[in-house]
Parts: sequence; C-alpha cells; structure tokens
Amino acid sequence: MPTKAFSIIGAGTVGTAIGCLLARQGYQPVGVASRRLVSARRAAQRMGAQAYSTIPADVVQRSRYVFIATPDRAISQVAQTLLASGRLARGALLAHFSGAHSWRILGPCRQAGIHGASLHPLYTFPDVDAAIESMKSVWFTVEGDPGGVRLARPLVRALGGKILNLPETLPKPLYHGAASSASNFLVTLISYSIRILESGGLGHKEALRALFPLIRATLDNVERLGPAGALTGPIARGDVETVAAQLQALDQHAPELAPLFRALASYTVRVAQEKG
Repeated sequence: MPTKAFSIIGAGTVGTAIGCLLARQGYQPVGVASRRLVSARRAAQRMGAQAYSTIPADVVQRSRYVFIATPDRAISQVAQTLLASGRLARGALLAHFSGAHSWRILGPCRQAGIHGASLHPLYTFPDVDAAIESMKSVWFTVEGDPGGVRLARPLVRALGGKILNLPETLPKPLYHGAASSASNFLVTLISYSIRILESGGLGHKEALRALFPLIRATLDNVERLGPAGALTGPIARGDVETVAAQLQALDQHAPELAPLFRALASYTVRVAQEKG
C-alpha cells in the first residue's frame, strides 16, 4: 500500500477539490467512485486517478486514505459497504468530510483493522475551482480515533489548512448549526434585505449592488472588532422611535417580512447590551 495513495468516494465539489489539492502536494490518487459514472470519470481525470467506478469498493484496494465525500445521508451506508467488502487495506484511514456527523458514523473501523476520522472544512465552496483556490487557510475540524487523528492532521497541513480542535462538550450538529448560521443564514438575510427594498419598488440587481458595500464593511468590522463592537444603527443607539418607524413601514409594505424583523431586532437588543 503506497503511503500517500488515496481514493475518493463521491465526486462532488469538496471531494474533487480536496483530491486535486492532495495530488498537487504529492499524494497519489488511486480512484474515484460516484453514483454516476460520468461524474466519477470527470473527477478522476481532473485529479489524475486511473480508476473510476460506480462501486466504491472497486477503487479503494491500494489506498492508504479513503475519503467519503458523499451527501451526509449516504455516509453510513457507504462506510458499511466498504467495511463489509474486505477491500480496505489494514491500517488505512477511512474518513468523511461532514460537519454534521461524528467520525463514529463510519461504524466499527477498529474491528476491520483500520482507522476512522472526520475532516470538515469550515468554509463554503460554490464550485470546484473556487474550492481549490480558497482551501488554503481554511479551518478544519479533525476528530477520530487516535490513529485516525494522527493520520488526518498531516492531510490538513498538506491542504494548507488550519486545525480547529472542538471541545468534547460541543457536539458536531451544534457546531454545524453555527456554521450554517454564519454562512447559509447570512445569504438568507441578504436575500431578506433585498426583498424589503423590492417591496418598495427597487429592482433586485440595484438593491444588491447598493447593499453590498455595507455588507462587506460590516463583515470587516466584525472581524476587526467582534460582533458587539461592530454593531451600529438605531438599536445600538437606543433609538426606539426609528425602530418603530421601520416596523410600521414593514407592516404596511411587506407584512409577511415583519415577523422575522421583530425576531432579529429582539436578538440585536441582546448584542447591543453586550456592547454596553
């Protein structure tokens, strides 16, 4: 078993990007498996792997590292299939990239003579090219059995990432919920802000173009000052009349958007109290 040989199960954005980056760092891609043969072939060609298949067990026999990069709902079944196949090399690492699941979803790795781990990149990857360019400096959570963690950490360094150690008191779904809030819900809030402007007649593209400098400056301020320090606006100033006027306008022009505004305003009061 070559010491840097790896296989990828799942030909999506994250799996393909990580495979390409590892290949650039001297790791040897063995094969790619995916539900669709055309996807497996495309990903294999991109990272320089010879084997591709729709059957995961067909591409893992010579691999030191086997990465499950499927949707979360498929991880357990893929892992069970691989463990039952007997084709995983003894001492190999079986790992997944999910942020929502512990490494234990992989099943009884130890009984099969292999190591288990999970590596989750704390980032958003809209496409493979963007993922390849952005992976450097990304934080990864790494957890697993002792041997799995020992094998996984050098992979993060090879990718140019940094390791975030989660305390045992922080379950993966809670960690992943925070990640979703920071990324997915930010997108939702931007869409929500645009909807408010559209309710008064402003066009979508114009609204996004006008809001984006404010969004970017706010994120810069949060990074520099922290959330409480970056908070500005009427709630931070205690300007009750302005907030009331905003709500009145929402109730008139977009009443379906008002409940979320009220909920966000209520939580923003808590942030303002932290600011003092």
